[in-house]
Amino acid sequence: MTRRHFLSLVLALPAAAASAHASQQPAARRSIACDSKAVPARLPAPRSRSSSPVAGSTAAGRPLRERETVVLVHGLWMHGLEFTAIAASLKRAGHSVRTFPYSDVCQGLTENVERLRAFVQGIPTPHIHFVGHSLGGCLVLEYFRLYPRQKPGRVVAIGSPFLSTWTATEASRIPLMRSMLGRTMNDHLARQAAQAPPLRWAHRDRRLGIIAGTHPFGAGILFGLRSPSDGCVKESETRLPGASDHISLPGSHFGLLAMRETHRQVAHFLQHGAFQRN
Repeated sequence: MTRRHFLSLVLALPAAAASAHASQQPAARRSIACDSKAVPARLPAPRSRSSSPVAGSTAAGRPLRERETVVLVHGLWMHGLEFTAIAASLKRAGHSVRTFPYSDVCQGLTENVERLRAFVQGIPTPHIHFVGHSLGGCLVLEYFRLYPRQKPGRVVAIGSPFLSTWTATEASRIPLMRSMLGRTMNDHLARQAAQAPPLRWAHRDRRLGIIAGTHPFGAGILFGLRSPSDGCVKESETRLPGASDHISLPGSHFGLLAMRETHRQVAHFLQHGAFQRN
């Protein structure tokens, strides 16, 4: 087996797992995930939680933030299940949490921005925050570039390759992998290549916090990734000009999502607009 075939096989495993997960979902959900013709022009509005506590009650000893919703945006080949721990942490802090469902493989970057816009328009709370992981953070960046006038809120990006995407670029040199990377990632790569100067956060009234990982465990090592990284994304790729704050944590690309320190920092940034430093 050649090195190229080996890399294709290894990198195909997450996509195969994602496809298997999608095939186990109800038909209606699968149509949203993969069939662009079956996707409605507008997503249904998120249902309000009938069991939401009344104003003035508390969760885990903290006042409930009933006027704030956190939208979670997943990354490449994911479905949002990887946000389980961080979603639970945010709910304990009193936030309403919604996971934005989208197909990064079947739908392009602009299409998913429009879907995110429709999804957000169905959220009634006056404050809306965003937490994006990996490609999800890049999708949120494009969303605010096209639609900067939004409800108040803050944004946290975790392991998002804003300035370049070295691992995906290397993978795209393998024909099979280029198609498996999907339309959203390929659109993002094309947008990065076309930018001069690089992308930046241009929204002074909306604070953006970025969390990078420094434990190099991920697909990037198969391609010889050597720079400080989380194993998939270089630490330097996350440093988007114009961001309000940036921290690096000793986690891998997906390990960051399970770390209690990540959960604590996300909650702190959403509340205070800055990360907590000892």
